[in-house]
Amino acid sequence: GILVAISTYTANLAAFLTLRNVDHSTKSAQDLLEQTEIAYGATRTTAAWASFKTTDTEPYRSLGVVMRANEESYLVDNSKEGFAKMREGKYAFFHDSATLDYHASREPCDLQTIGRLFWQTGYGMYLPENSKYTVEFNRAIVRAKEQGVLDELDAKWIKSDECSGAKPSMLESSVIGLQDMLGVFVLVYGGMA
Repeated sequence: GILVAISTYTANLAAFLTLRNVDHSTKSAQDLLEQTEIAYGATRTTAAWASFKTTDTEPYRSLGVVMRANEESYLVDNSKEGFAKMREGKYAFFHDSATLDYHASREPCDLQTIGRLFWQTGYGMYLPENSKYTVEFNRAIVRAKEQGVLDELDAKWIKSDECSGAKPSMLESSVIGLQDMLGVFVLVYGGMA
């Protein structure tokens, strides 16, 4: 009797946590593709949009097909328009991650970045061909990366603490509390009696 009761309780607890943790927002590009409630797009003149048009990698190829089919309503002319469209609701915006992180970490704290980086590229600078400064710049950039200077610059200029306490993360909001485990204590106590 006790083993059946504990097994039943454990199954119910797992179902409770799954339901409680169900977040109906999109968590990845694949999730975005599998739904129809949220429109998505990119800026017409960016490398992100060019990548969507040329990739063979799923789900990005399929996302590009949908965006191309709905170009007038899904694509925007500039990032300002993309951020405004997101704030109106029901729109996800593919753009440079540094720009997205910048806006998501600042007031009014109503945006969030989701998923992982894809088509990750670096930034570069132009120097004249055979420039005497090329080797020096390369060494300085590598040294700055190794010493964490680039991460410090990212923290200072891109990511802000303005929104750090705005909303609890999914992990923080789904921690099991004592009230969630009360049934286990009752079953263990009942089994000992």
